[in-house]
This record gives sequence, structure tokens and C-alpha cells, in this order.
Amino acid sequence: MDMKLRVHLAALTRMEYTTVVEVPDDTPAHKYADIVRDLYDKTDGTEFTEDNEYWERGHCWAERVPDDEED
Repeated sequence: MDMKLRVHLAALTRMEYTTVVEVPDDTPAHKYADIVRDLYDKTDGTEFTEDNEYWERGHCWAERVPDDEED
């Protein structure tokens, strides 16, 4: 007799936000990461959009469906 498996698939997508900020002309490249971090900390997330081109496998698993459980 065959058995049934319940398969759980998950994928993670990326949320992305791009903006342009003005900084002084003499801002050294090693300070860019600080600027990015500060902007990220001040962003509430509402500006982000889903990037459907990026997929990463999430936690996927299968479990046996009990014989007495209906579909």
C-alpha cells in the first residue's frame, strides 16, 4: 500500500530599496559602509519592494501523513 507525504517547500526572496544620497565630494570610500548602515537603520521598510529575481532555498522538509488523516 502506498503512503502519503506532506511536503513543505519554502523559498526566501530579497526585499530591495535603492536611493541616491548626497555626500561631500571628499567622502572617502571606507566611509561608504557607515553611510549605508546609517541609512538602513533609519529606513522603516515601507520603501522596500520584492525582488522576485532572487531566490534562496528555505527550510524544506517532508512528513508522513497519518493513515487516518484525510486529504
